[in-house]
Amino acid sequence: MATGKLDAKLTYGLPSSNTVSQAFEVRLDYNRVSSGTIDVAQGSTSQFEIPFGETTAAQGVVVRNLTDRPIELAFNDQAKDYALAPGGMFMHSAPTAAGSDDLDRIFVTATAPTEDGTVEYVVLGA
Repeated sequence: MATGKLDAKLTYGLPSSNTVSQAFEVRLDYNRVSSGTIDVAQGSTSQFEIPFGETTAAQGVVVRNLTDRPIELAFNDQAKDYALAPGGMFMHSAPTAAGSDDLDRIFVTATAPTEDGTVEYVVLGA
């Protein structure tokens, strides 16, 4: 078993001009990894399943949209759950699997990009 860490750091300004930084960290133990890139062709409206490999319960997931149009994300066997803007990143992190409602599938649907692009992903889990 390996230990992973998902970090997020957010820096933003307040109306009073003060800058605030907050860091979020989740450590998780995992024993399966799937990572890669999905090519999305210009004009595609295809649906792609993010390959979870042997992972049946995702504890850490990162999906990054490197197309010039939003992509639709659907989790498990649900209809569209979320639209991820161009250049956007979705991150899910949990130190243990959820149990009865684990994240075990993600589908990506392209929305006709005007040029070729990609979707990058990493899945860590049990």
